[in-house]
Amino acid sequence: RQRQMLIRDSSNNELILESSYKTNGTSKNSKGEVTSYRSTVTVNLIIQNNNEKIKSKSFVKNFSYNTTNNKFDLVKYQKEIKNNLVDEIIKDMIIYISLE
Repeated sequence: RQRQMLIRDSSNNELILESSYKTNGTSKNSKGEVTSYRSTVTVNLIIQNNNEKIKSKSFVKNFSYNTTNNKFDLVKYQKEIKNNLVDEIIKDMIIYISLE
């Protein structure tokens, strides 16, 4: 799933965020059941002024984990992982923007 957000300030600077999230099975047992996953969050940050790109950077965070027998717990855990990865990327973006 991919999303895009555009934020514009009074001086015509634009902050464009393109984000995606995916979860892939990374290993299976002899029955063909997924035994481990990797969740990945990617955010592309573009800063531009009057349609001229000033800077851009991609931020990628991922996390690998084993499955659980309880699918409800697995889905809940995957949501927590997604939120944690997003939090890490937000921190990295704040540092990136403030240092440049």
